[in-house]
Amino acid sequence: SLSSQSSTVCSGPCPEGKYCISSATIIPTDCEAGGYCPAGSPAPRLCPSGTYGNRTAMVSEEQCLDCSASTSCTRGSTSETPCNPGRFSDKKRQGSCEACAAGTFQDNEGQTGCKTCELGGYCSQGASLVRSCPEGTFGNVLGLEARDDCQDCSAGTACMLGSIEPRACSAGTYSASPKSATCNPCKPATFQEKSGQIACDDVSHTGLEPQTSRPLDRSATHTCEPCFGQCGAGFYCPRGSISKTPIACNPGSYVLPN
Repeated sequence: SLSSQSSTVCSGPCPEGKYCISSATIIPTDCEAGGYCPAGSPAPRLCPSGTYGNRTAMVSEEQCLDCSASTSCTRGSTSETPCNPGRFSDKKRQGSCEACAAGTFQDNEGQTGCKTCELGGYCSQGASLVRSCPEGTFGNVLGLEARDDCQDCSAGTACMLGSIEPRACSAGTYSASPKSATCNPCKPATFQEKSGQIACDDVSHTGLEPQTSRPLDRSATHTCEPCFGQCGAGFYCPRGSISKTPIACNPGSYVLPN
């Protein structure tokens, strides 16, 4: 205490900017950074939360510096600490940074605010990045807060990871159920001329007789699929055909009918 440092055997109270840890101190200690020492201090007094002390031998709280916006300072700090990604500080003299609200994110450190969550994804509280909507779902609204906010793709469409909107299955493909990540090609002996369909049509329902195409190179590993319709000499039907109408062979090639 100040009285114990002012006894007849002491030369006087501990000088300001220094502290004397005991009544028998011979050489006072410089006040460390992060605190201040008025005259007669037995120990440093820490700079309050939201401020910092970046030098030694400070003598009063007024010498502690305010932490700036985008940073925080706990009690006794010696420097400002930038807010981590996913957090922010929009005012000075803050003891801690705030977490970004759900529906927002912040991917950089030392920021004064957060960004709106982007299309195709969602952002939970404190997010430092946008999480993509899962396969089979899409996000067409800004600021989604949770995975459950992503909407299911309907049958006849498909959604890859992080989709903004469903993609209709193209002609020659289909998706039979909701939440599909990809569209399936029509199987042999089926076709689909329209887009956004949930199934392919069976060619046998057309009343046309099947024909079989054969490749010119008999040693090739590729095999032709059965072709349905008016498939005569010079025509073929590839797998996943979008039409029951056969395709003419290219110049320089040919195919034999059954």
